[in-house]
Amino acid sequence: MAEDERGRILKRANDGRTATKAKGTRFGRKPKLTDHQQAEAIKRLEAGESSRAVAKTFDVHHDATIARLTG
Repeated sequence: MAEDERGRILKRANDGRTATKAKGTRFGRKPKLTDHQQAEAIKRLEAGESSRAVAKTFDVHHDATIARLTG
């Protein structure tokens, strides 16, 4: 009986997530940089500026945020 209830709870939770995603809600942590800031950071990195200098400008970590942009 408890297993059946657990299954119903999981189904309702998954249905709720699906409905929320369909409305356009984003899940997870908010990004540190906006799309515009990411584009600017990539442009500056391609121009030869160091990841530490770019990160300092945006007040983010150079490894966790900036280095991830370049892949």
